[in-house]
Amino acid sequence: MKKLELRIDRPCSEKWESFEKRGVNGFCSSCQKEVIDFTKMSDRQVKDYFLKSKGDVCGRMRKNQQKDYSLISKNSYSNYSARLLAIGSLLLSSVTVPAQKNDNIEIVESEKVNLKSNFFGIVKGVVTDDTGEALPGVNVVIKDTTTGTTTDLDGNYRIKVGNARALIFSYVGLETQEVRIGEGSSIDVTMGSTTVLMGEVVCSRYSPKGIWLSIKYFFGRIF
Repeated sequence: MKKLELRIDRPCSEKWESFEKRGVNGFCSSCQKEVIDFTKMSDRQVKDYFLKSKGDVCGRMRKNQQKDYSLISKNSYSNYSARLLAIGSLLLSSVTVPAQKNDNIEIVESEKVNLKSNFFGIVKGVVTDDTGEALPGVNVVIKDTTTGTTTDLDGNYRIKVGNARALIFSYVGLETQEVRIGEGSSIDVTMGSTTVLMGEVVCSRYSPKGIWLSIKYFFGRIF
């Protein structure tokens, strides 16, 4: 799988607050360059920016944004598999199964109705840090209320949300996150450090095949 690696090796000592503002970005008078503010971007937006950019990029990034981003081709095998599964699901859902008069079947159907009616009532999930470790003691609060809970030792939480639209996740030393409640009862959250670095963003693209060819070429020149 191809990947895009982003990192800031030499953080800049300039102050973001002193930069001339150009929209959401800033302009550094010392190096005469525009500094891109990636801190408000999603992973997809960050990845798309570097796929389209040319030349050096100076940026302001959160620590958890400096990582490897997967680059999956639109024509990859996985996408074809996903499409086939989706088509298969549609075909199966269109098949009508005759109702059976059975006590066990009736109980199962009634349970399904109850689950569906409470689908948006309770949200649960796991909260981890940017290394994948579970975070116990994270505050999970319904937005604009004082109603909330905390994650357990394994990072799990469960909260009754009613008609709420968003949850606020907060933890000392980590960036507070607001997560919208969508059409699902399970929301897993990854919380990153509030540390923000600024400087030239080193962008590297690589794949297992490319690494193997480089190694093969290196030893071929030696022997």
